[in-house]
Amino acid sequence: MIARINARFVDIPNVRIVPRSITSNIDFGICDVVFGNIPFNRTADVFRKVVQPPVRLESCHLIVQTEAAYRLLGSGRPTEMAVLAYPLVDVKTGLHIPRWAYRPATSVDSVVLHINTRTNPLISQSDYREFSAFVKSVVRSGSRKLSRVVGPRKSYALWRRVCAEMGINPNDSHLELSMGQYLKLFDALRR
Repeated sequence: MIARINARFVDIPNVRIVPRSITSNIDFGICDVVFGNIPFNRTADVFRKVVQPPVRLESCHLIVQTEAAYRLLGSGRPTEMAVLAYPLVDVKTGLHIPRWAYRPATSVDSVVLHINTRTNPLISQSDYREFSAFVKSVVRSGSRKLSRVVGPRKSYALWRRVCAEMGINPNDSHLELSMGQYLKLFDALRR
């Protein structure tokens, strides 16, 4: 199959088919664009590998299980992985692929997930480690109330002012935050 695909693209410059599994030890930095139809049970592993800082590819297009794509996009409740990737990459869904399009048919629908590296990351590379620690401390805390997770680090007055500026109820759960609000909260609390 690889030989047939390479033969088809032989006259097109800058296209190279890498005959490796996307779940193997491929160095994504050698490619500008990555395409892959990944095993459904490896979606999170591959996504984590693709968005691991520093992100070195221009774009990545993966066929993934629909439910997994929406979790990675942070639909509903943002996952830790989605929040950590948000400042570095722009993730969108594309073509919907129904389960009957496969032979044999799969048990779930798929979607093409388009991951594009942000030309101007929303956070500097030097601040990313601190942002990552902040997100992990909030998401992994035993408490659901933001005021208990983040509030004790700052004065109550500052905490209330920051929440008011961002339109966040300080007594809400961190599960209510959007990915952009995590970034804004991080920036505001660093002042």
